[in-house]
Amino acid sequence: MSIVSHELGQRVLRSRAVAALTSPQGVDHYLEQLNPRWTAHKVRARIVSVRRQTRPADGGAPVATITLQPDSLP
Repeated sequence: MSIVSHELGQRVLRSRAVAALTSPQGVDHYLEQLNPRWTAHKVRARIVSVRRQTRPADGGAPVATITLQPDSLP
């Protein structure tokens, strides 16, 4: 998919006309029916990795580092 067609698709999905046609649910609701990670207005990501770190010596809460990969429209 070219950058131009991707940008055009984003512009159409975010337009007032499409918002009116999908009211009251909104565009994202219908995109989620096709693929839960597709969205026009919200930022979504998939978890790539979770790295658990050792518990602090002072007995504090455990710590984890989560790496995310942002999604985009197809």
